[in-house]
Amino acid sequence: MSSAEKIYELVKAMPEKEQITVLHFVEFLQQKSKAQSTQSGKLLSDYAGILKDSPTFAGDPVEIQRKLRDEWEPLKNSSKTLDFRQAAGLGQQMWSPVEVEEYIQQERAAED
Repeated sequence: MSSAEKIYELVKAMPEKEQITVLHFVEFLQQKSKAQSTQSGKLLSDYAGILKDSPTFAGDPVEIQRKLRDEWEPLKNSSKTLDFRQAAGLGQQMWSPVEVEEYIQQERAAED
């Protein structure tokens, strides 16, 4: 008897609620396996230079870091608790050239 047949026989004898739990677990394992197989072929070095043509990251790296950091200074130096509603618009110049719907579709497609 194969593993699949053993699993089938065991699950068949379970109550419906437990069968659904097993189904969810198997689906989770499939997603995990799929994610690992797509990520396992990439090294960190594969991403080197990927943003070299990005207008957001063009120029002096130190100046870019300073600009990104300075966006948060008004919030960091605030005496009251950080309210993320005050963060509206932070990083907008970084995302302004990005077509949001297209970006979301690409991210979703990458997950599949």
